[in-house]
Amino acid sequence: MNKTLNWTDHVNGTCKRVFAGIHSLKRFSNCFPFDTKLMLVKTLVLPHFNYCDVVINDMTVELADRLQRAQNYCVRFLFNLRYTDHVTPSFNQLSLLKLRELREYHILTLLRAVINSNSPRYLSERFNFISDISERDTRHGSSLLAIPRHRTTLYNKSYTVTVCRLWNSLPNDIQREL
Repeated sequence: MNKTLNWTDHVNGTCKRVFAGIHSLKRFSNCFPFDTKLMLVKTLVLPHFNYCDVVINDMTVELADRLQRAQNYCVRFLFNLRYTDHVTPSFNQLSLLKLRELREYHILTLLRAVINSNSPRYLSERFNFISDISERDTRHGSSLLAIPRHRTTLYNKSYTVTVCRLWNSLPNDIQREL
């Protein structure tokens, strides 16, 4: 995050590392079989997208699109696709999540760890189930998280509010399992 409280520098650095990694692999792409190329991309390039992805959920659409284009570049490299070819079938073939879905998965995974372990305390205190707050029983009260009251757009995009919305959008049977 830079002094203007945006993620431009982080996204620029991530894209630069991803493109440099793929560029260095491209020199030998004809020598590697598909499985080796996939292993190299998964171990050397894709982890750059996971770094701090839980906290950058408030980035602009433009920055999210830049990151997604970088991930698409990785998939195009794997399947030797042109820039105009669609990558969604390739994502499905790889069983690879797009970045927005991957971020949501990591956010919910962190929430599960925080709720189950009750630590760190400063984070676990922010999450309250509706059944803990309200005296009335509701159909979903035991599994829904109370969304904190907020007035600003910045707090609306925060981890706390985002994770509560994501959790509440999950089907009830998944919420109970977690």
